[in-house]
Amino acid sequence: QVLSLRPQVVEGQNVLGVCYIFASFGDSFIYGTDVYGKVNTCQYVTSRMKTQYAETNPCHRLHAGCLDVTHRFKEMSVPALHIRLQDTEGTWLKLLDLEYSVLRALACGV
Repeated sequence: QVLSLRPQVVEGQNVLGVCYIFASFGDSFIYGTDVYGKVNTCQYVTSRMKTQYAETNPCHRLHAGCLDVTHRFKEMSVPALHIRLQDTEGTWLKLLDLEYSVLRALACGV
């Protein structure tokens, strides 16, 4: 029996993934699901899992945490992603800079 990681879809139907990104100065959380939020297509990844906490550049931590999520979406051959951004302070400029670095990493990876 062959086990496939790809979602079960009808021929000709597009698959859409959703990537949730929560960025803060302490840590960042990256989580991927299908479009309905029911199937856990990607693992729950925090940036502290990938780098040392003493890493001074938060953009590097976000990029390292994002690489696993993009690799998993590539394995499942998901052609499109819907990105949902969230931070602790609403639309605070420094946190948005961190989130945009994750968006750049997702765009380069997928």
